[in-house]
Amino acid sequence: MDWIWRPLEAVALTRPIYRSNESTPNPALTSAKHPQITDFRLLTILTAILFGMVKAYLSYRSFGAAATTLDWSFGVATTSW
Repeated sequence: MDWIWRPLEAVALTRPIYRSNESTPNPALTSAKHPQITDFRLLTILTAILFGMVKAYLSYRSFGAAATTLDWSFGVATTSW
């Protein structure tokens, strides 16, 4: 990596200093076996299940265009929010 840093140091960019030793984990943070269930997490899970069930129903009833539209609108809504 020296061949990369020599030209960069010539234009006044300094090489970062990294620590290679690992820190000891906090037992209070690593003792939980499952993530905490929050209202937002429940809302996200239930919304995904609801839209998935509606999409499966529309696909089963041969409404492919409606299922695709629902899929796109759900994707846009979740990524925009």
